[in-house]
Amino acid sequence: MTRSRDSFSMSHPLVNFAFFVAVLGMSMFCLHPLILGISLVSAIVYGVVLRGWRHMAKLLGVFIVPGVIVVAILNPAFNHNGVTLLFTMNDGNSVTLEAIVYGVVLAATLAVTTCWFVCVNAVLTRDKFVYVVGRPFPTASLILSMSFRFIPLFLRQFHLTTVSQKYLGRDMSSARWWQKIKIALSVTSSMFTWSMENAIHVSDSMQARGYGQYHRRRSSYSPYRWDRRNVVLLLCVVVLTAVSLTASLEGGLAAQYDPVIVVSGISGASANLWTWIGAGAFALLANIPLAIRCTDAAQWRRYERSLNVGGSQTSTGRIESAWR
Repeated sequence: MTRSRDSFSMSHPLVNFAFFVAVLGMSMFCLHPLILGISLVSAIVYGVVLRGWRHMAKLLGVFIVPGVIVVAILNPAFNHNGVTLLFTMNDGNSVTLEAIVYGVVLAATLAVTTCWFVCVNAVLTRDKFVYVVGRPFPTASLILSMSFRFIPLFLRQFHLTTVSQKYLGRDMSSARWWQKIKIALSVTSSMFTWSMENAIHVSDSMQARGYGQYHRRRSSYSPYRWDRRNVVLLLCVVVLTAVSLTASLEGGLAAQYDPVIVVSGISGASANLWTWIGAGAFALLANIPLAIRCTDAAQWRRYERSLNVGGSQTSTGRIESAWR
């Protein structure tokens, strides 16, 4: 669930899916510092908009920052490639500047992907994911939808079973070790029985509803509709992604860390026009959700002012309640 009403989350699932594939693909495979920095800042800001600053601060402090430190330290300890020798460890292995820089880059990539997946979980919900995968891969979509439904049901049934065992005098927290094994086996047996019965009920229900009999003409309800706004958004994603990829193929976003550091515009290679074009295109691409949100907010405020000037305070209140 999103923290507040987000305009980009209300777009067509194909637009959301294409955007995240483009941003994550560029962030993971183009290791240029400009791309990683732009992607990290955009992901953090959009994550704050979706989930709130408390959630992002907790994620950064508990998981991302420690993970970044561990990756940045472990890489030069095991990777000894590079030509700039800094010092030699007691076991004879050398620590190079290139290995340290590459470790920092890998750690930044981990942080970027983690922050973006926070946004993916908030925007690309289960029904959207099934909608995108369903048409080209109907069998996989069916398995995914059943799995998404079965996991919360399984956890709920497991909780009910353990609570029932507790009220029957079989509390695992106060039992001895052999009693815990017996209680665990009883709970496992109950869960297996429930799982098989649930699978039989689901299959009988699908057969009763005629699933598979009219596969070619079978239709499904979808609340998502294409409109001009979604077409424009998808074109923007495609065009900006194509420009960024072209800049990368032309060497404007080249980044090499082994055995010599060669990064266009920073070290070993001078920046060219494609460097700034690629960075600018990716910055626009990564901030499409924030731009849509700001644009819609400005239009809404302008609409509210027009209603207030016309003396339609009651109508404004109704529209605000409907918006919320």
